[in-house]
Amino acid sequence: MQALIPYAISALSDPSIPVRREAAALLTSIDNQYFIPDMEEAPWGQGIIYGDNEQSKAVQWLPGKDIHTLFDKGFMPGLEECILDPSRVFETFVQTVKGTSEDSSGLRKSVRRDFFSFICSHIINTPLFATKLKLLSIVNRISKIGSTPRTQFLSPMLEQCRTIDSEKVKRMSTQEHVSIQELEHQVLSIIYPKDTTAISTLLSLLKNSPQSTRASFIGAVFERMKDTWPFLDEEKELFASETLLDMCLSTNPQTEDLANSSKELLRSVDISGPVISKFLGTVTSASFNIDSQSPAPKRRRMSQSNTAVISPASREGANIPLRRISFILELIDASQPERFPELLGGLFQTLAIVHKLKLQVRSEMSYLLSLNLGILLSIVNKYKVGTSAFFIAYSSTNNIYRAHQRNLILLLSEPTLLSTVFEHLRVSRFRTLLSCLLQPWRQ
Repeated sequence: MQALIPYAISALSDPSIPVRREAAALLTSIDNQYFIPDMEEAPWGQGIIYGDNEQSKAVQWLPGKDIHTLFDKGFMPGLEECILDPSRVFETFVQTVKGTSEDSSGLRKSVRRDFFSFICSHIINTPLFATKLKLLSIVNRISKIGSTPRTQFLSPMLEQCRTIDSEKVKRMSTQEHVSIQELEHQVLSIIYPKDTTAISTLLSLLKNSPQSTRASFIGAVFERMKDTWPFLDEEKELFASETLLDMCLSTNPQTEDLANSSKELLRSVDISGPVISKFLGTVTSASFNIDSQSPAPKRRRMSQSNTAVISPASREGANIPLRRISFILELIDASQPERFPELLGGLFQTLAIVHKLKLQVRSEMSYLLSLNLGILLSIVNKYKVGTSAFFIAYSSTNNIYRAHQRNLILLLSEPTLLSTVFEHLRVSRFRTLLSCLLQPWRQ
């Protein structure tokens, strides 16, 4: 009768004392069945517990002697407390599977692992969503078994939950009183944040047929991604950030909700300096060439009076780089940019790009220019003129003079750019910016 064990454990978390008492009596009865040493009979329901199908064949089973050992040294000592307190089953289950520092039960690690795998197999294959939900809330207290994260035991639940149709959602609500939002939360909690594949697993759930995925599930994935973010190393953070940035800037109207959620996530997490630098590099890289927007014969330096104006069709195309520049600058502005003086060079190049776009599309672009200059000045103001810490932070390769020379030449060689900067800054702030660029030659 071991097939009933997951359901009895689930019932021990029920708010009703009579239900918990009957669940404890059922577990005691099952334990007595396996009291006979070396009792090896085919488990009741093996291969057909959930019908003659693949779900039944996927269920794992335990040797009878292991069941008695688990109950006798794990569940039975705390069973009375589980009757009195519905939250006690969580602690009892964790102690049975993981043990404690003072544990002297002698339960082998292989037995604990098999028991956990047995419970997980029923979570995946049972048709009862209420049982899934209760058992998930219990097993999610265990991060990993040995070196194996819980995600590997329960990964089929992710796709199973993602593809629940509206009819099943309605049925689980009316018949089992299970909230789909609560189920989604517990299913996505399967993903252990410190698992090396956590962020890639979450992103794959978003990429896989987003149009046919419930909005509530997508929202739950982003919430779990937010919880996972602090545990990402630099490489995984960069991978996740670039993937989300691509989602943000998608022009596909069918994925608009996905784009908006991606923006909200990037704005709400703490993005590291290397990722911000990488983002800014996508704006200033050679492949991101604004000159390609203007007619080929006129791709040369021009004054403001004869700058090539792009056609209406090309102007629509210019919205793509503008959206990228705008969002990346907003991210930088919200990420305490004064912490990253190494961004100065890229910000000056971005300033030139925005200025060139301004002349081409004949638009003021006051917002982007002010945003860019505001970030520049926040970095400059953080390290007052004359403070050597600024230059140490700005260049770790001893090329301070070359970097500042490039920025100064960029600003002074374009009179219209210099005029635009002056228009958007007070005289005192303009002087501060120039003083920053001239500082290396003063020392």
